[in-house]
Amino acid sequence: MGLLSSEGDKQSIYEQERDRLTTLGQPDPKTFTAVTSRIERYDKEKKEITIEAKKIEAKRDEARSAATLANDHAREMGLAISVFQIAIALGGVTLVMKKRWMWNVSIGAGAIATVQMFKVLLLQ
Repeated sequence: MGLLSSEGDKQSIYEQERDRLTTLGQPDPKTFTAVTSRIERYDKEKKEITIEAKKIEAKRDEARSAATLANDHAREMGLAISVFQIAIALGGVTLVMKKRWMWNVSIGAGAIATVQMFKVLLLQ
């Protein structure tokens, strides 16, 4: 924004100079042409800066959108990882307690985590 503002300030100064020359009566054609060409140059530069800024803003918006999507995937994948950890812990307890139903719960939790991971991966 600073560069665009700077160009606008310069253009404004030359516009004031053009107006001053015009109000004085018959301005020197060479000076008037030089001032007018400066005004046109600054106007052109402002347009170029604006176009470049719009391109950069579009890239920023695209990157922000990608980051938001990645954050959503990470949150969903974190849920799947937590469920996997619970399944592994239950499997370890099952080895000590020798309970078949606990083994089945562990396998079920692992299956749920697997489904959650595939859901996240396929919805990218």
